[in-house]
Amino acid sequence: MNGRLTFRRRWLLRMGFFSIAALFLEGSPAQEATRPPVGTDNGSPAPCADFFLYACGHWIHQHNIPADESGWTPMFELMKSTSENLRKILELAASNREPRDATSQRIGDYYSACMDESTVERLGVAPLQPVLKRLRSIASSQQAMLEAGELGRLRIFALYKFISRPDPRDSNRGIGEWNRPELTLDDPNAYIHDNRQNRALRQGFLAYYAELFRLTGLDPKSAESAAETMWTTETALARRGWSRESEAHPRSRTTTLTVEAIEQRAPNLRLKRVLSGYGVPARVDILVPHLDFLVELNAWLEKVSPKDLATYLAGRYLHFAADIGSSAPPTGFLRARLRFRQLQYGESEVAPRWRRCTEAVNLHMGEALGRKFVERHFSAENKTRVTKMAKNILASVRGLIEASTWLEPATKAAAIAKADAIRIRVGFPDRWRSYDGLIVRRHDAFGNRARAIRFEHARQMRMIGQELDRGEWPWPPQTVNGGYAAQLNTIFIPAGILQPPFYDPLAPDAANYGTIGATIGHEYMHGFDNLGRFYDKDGNLKDWWSKADEQAYNSRAECFVKQYDGHEVLDGLRVNGRLTLGENIADVEGLRAAYKALETELSRLGKRMDDVVRPGEAATFAQMLFLSFAQSSCAKHRPEAIRSDLLTNPHAPDNIRVNGSVMNNCGFRSAFACSAINPMAPAKACRIW
Repeated sequence: MNGRLTFRRRWLLRMGFFSIAALFLEGSPAQEATRPPVGTDNGSPAPCADFFLYACGHWIHQHNIPADESGWTPMFELMKSTSENLRKILELAASNREPRDATSQRIGDYYSACMDESTVERLGVAPLQPVLKRLRSIASSQQAMLEAGELGRLRIFALYKFISRPDPRDSNRGIGEWNRPELTLDDPNAYIHDNRQNRALRQGFLAYYAELFRLTGLDPKSAESAAETMWTTETALARRGWSRESEAHPRSRTTTLTVEAIEQRAPNLRLKRVLSGYGVPARVDILVPHLDFLVELNAWLEKVSPKDLATYLAGRYLHFAADIGSSAPPTGFLRARLRFRQLQYGESEVAPRWRRCTEAVNLHMGEALGRKFVERHFSAENKTRVTKMAKNILASVRGLIEASTWLEPATKAAAIAKADAIRIRVGFPDRWRSYDGLIVRRHDAFGNRARAIRFEHARQMRMIGQELDRGEWPWPPQTVNGGYAAQLNTIFIPAGILQPPFYDPLAPDAANYGTIGATIGHEYMHGFDNLGRFYDKDGNLKDWWSKADEQAYNSRAECFVKQYDGHEVLDGLRVNGRLTLGENIADVEGLRAAYKALETELSRLGKRMDDVVRPGEAATFAQMLFLSFAQSSCAKHRPEAIRSDLLTNPHAPDNIRVNGSVMNNCGFRSAFACSAINPMAPAKACRIW
């Protein structure tokens, strides 16, 4: 996705030196809107010196980060307004004021139970006790692995992670993947490297888990000991060769073993029995991206005590129960999690309960809620117009590939074939997901969440070894973002992102090409970034590049790595150009594709990019596109969140994303008359196509 779970928000804010009340390219009138000007109250930097600050300085000065957020951007504002619309849908569904269909009943009762604070507080930790009692009874490592498998039904990936996904070799079929576990801290290196920041994280980690264990009835000394066990266990898991760059590489996901072979190599995992409980056939291949970790975990299980394993699994279960973003935990759990998040991301308040409960429904019954959202907030006209824009940009992507001079004919033909095969999905799925069989009770918040997660887990396990539904959406339609699924070779532009101010049917096309158009281009270009390029037109992992072309691609990509490595962001911390490479390529090349598509549309109408939008204005079509692109990414983030993102986020910080995208775009240099001495016009521009 353009945000890959960390949402990046784009929208056009009013430019100070020209009116945004321009005409559409076709000549229809656009409404005037009040939007902040460029620059700051202390004057504006030149656009060729720092385009992000030029475009966003006033916005930054005028906006504060809410206490319950780690940052703030225009897209956060859009997400907030979308949440308020979803809240209205849920409150109506929960009210029983009108006859309810099955969908309204489920989402309404789920929301009502989550909002029932008095019942949640009265029950306290009682809903957790059955599982905690079972975990405390663990007497062997084999029993611990069976319980880890049970926690996997709740998507608590402790000790290991088992999911379903499209088979890299045959994207039409599902396959199971056994992988490393998730850890409490975002960065595995935080457990290993001793520095001031990591020592603070360790103390926060210990305090957090000690408080969770104390809230379940342990005395303070025992709770502190349990927290130490949590740290020791996760440190042991983190020491086994984590690398985010290698984790993401498609070629790391090709090793397969049968269930029987895994049993022979790692009998302590008890995987055959776990998968049997999941309903996964015994005669299937399993992806094992990290075979060395599988073997090491098997050996480690012979050394670690069952008591420590029991404590660790209990702690991960409590961490799940304390999730403030997708459930309604008791107040004590909320406070403990908030203190920990404040250390990690700088947040100082918990989001309002209605927002947390809306997120819970959104996360666990996304398409049920999305169906109601689409009925109320999405138009067929928007779908038609954005689909047309997406097709124009795809034609631009194809043209960029076709015009490349460094590809051998066979590789170029395969790349063009892949571009031609990209599917475009706009708005919402053709077929809605069924939630038949999911039990939702009006006064059982924790139980509803657990049942919903188990329901989805069972659905995903049924995909293993079966033909996949390629019409299914990975994200619900109310998502405020866009996405590209490499193994489907499909871009998704959900209804949630196609609303003002991100996409505005009353705004000029030049503005929309700079906002949603650049996002669409970004998603297309993920199919040709340093990772997406390994998949063919059908979404299969296939080596369709010649050695010479692969070397040429890597040489071009290395320009991005070196350029982004040079950006210092905070206290000597720099962007990791290799970690962020895929997103940086998608940013730069996606903006180029949107620019080319607008240029083509203007040419069809007898206009040029350097023409003014309308008589009497100073702004050209090109300037409007670039300003809309930049101002949609205005942002403020807390230092704690920036530090975390620099270590773990595959996206560069927003200001670097904006400046990196324009400084590598020749159209930008022309639009703002940047010379070779300007920071936004480096001597060597990075580009793939």
